[in-house]
Amino acid sequence: MYKAPVLHASLIKNGFNAHVYQCNILLQAYINSQALYDAHKLLHFIPQSSVVSYNTILSGYFKFGLVSQAIKFFDETPKRDCHAWNIELSGFVKNHKLGEALTHFMNMRSNLDAFLGTNMFKMHAEAGEIGDARKVFDGMPSRDLVTWNATISCYSKYGMGEMSVEIFRQLGGEGISADEYTYAIVLNEFAARWQVFKAMQMHLLIIRHGFCSDRFTNNALANLYSKCGYVVSASRLFEEIPGQDVVSWTVLIVGFLQRGHMEEAM
Repeated sequence: MYKAPVLHASLIKNGFNAHVYQCNILLQAYINSQALYDAHKLLHFIPQSSVVSYNTILSGYFKFGLVSQAIKFFDETPKRDCHAWNIELSGFVKNHKLGEALTHFMNMRSNLDAFLGTNMFKMHAEAGEIGDARKVFDGMPSRDLVTWNATISCYSKYGMGEMSVEIFRQLGGEGISADEYTYAIVLNEFAARWQVFKAMQMHLLIIRHGFCSDRFTNNALANLYSKCGYVVSASRLFEEIPGQDVVSWTVLIVGFLQRGHMEEAM
């Protein structure tokens, strides 16, 4: 608790106490000293305090586990940006308050963009709260491709492959174009279930949307065909992959070995 008052006195002595940038540094010094009361008091004396000023104090409340004070401060804050929302959402998670996070999200979702909603979704998913993560997804006023991919990946990660495929279909129904990452996740789900004919339909979709020369997508396709016993198709795809990497070679070699084609594997 020594450095912050010394810095404060120095700013006043040198006439910098009216400068927002220097005052924000002082705010952080008070926070680091766990002097949140002094930091809050200083905020009212900063001329034209910035959103950084408010975010600094908000971070401090969460840092020291003062969740109820953080919520009150956030609700009363006149200046909020995307970073403020991220601070709050991550603060809930760090303090093991996922239920409060979801409630707050549902109440304030109309003010959220896809980026913040996706972060909220990931926080619940990583905590294993799949049902709550889905509530976040369904409640988002806007969703971008990152959101859709995170949702598809989440269901895949937790062994809910059918839901991954369902979300993929929903994505197409809403007119959003998948990317190579989307295709790779769903293809890996098809491979895990040996659903080669569904994969072939997706292969046509990949060609139609111009991803047939993408290495990431082709690796996933080659892996599927190889795993399902279509080693000739996998080999042809391998030849078409631009700049084959370690994954490309591994997929092909493992496929040959699994089918007993030792010479081709070597």
